[in-house]
Amino acid sequence: MSRILAADSFNRSGRALFHYSHYALGAFVPLACFAPDNSVLQTVADWGITAALPVHSQISVNAVVSDYVPKPVRGAARVATLFGTATMFLGLAKLNATGPGLTRTVRQLWHKEPPLSTQSTAV
Repeated sequence: MSRILAADSFNRSGRALFHYSHYALGAFVPLACFAPDNSVLQTVADWGITAALPVHSQISVNAVVSDYVPKPVRGAARVATLFGTATMFLGLAKLNATGPGLTRTVRQLWHKEPPLSTQSTAV
């Protein structure tokens, strides 16, 4: 558990995991950008980002905690970071499993909403 809480304290396997998360995000983000809607490639990209982003975030934010958080509160900050990482993973997984998926959700941010109907439906 301490290796997860202090994820920036690299040993050989931790450093490799951090670098592989870079490679995974470097592959899955462009794939998500250019994959057609509702395709297998889009689903693979969504789940790849869902797996790689929390790992990358956990290690990176723990490095910030090590550098900038005072030692007396560092343990609490690491627990909060782990909670945030777990929440991120669960939210992304739920979005992919039960919602439109990560890629379609992000794409919706740039699409204009259709105008509301001006006719009343009340009887």
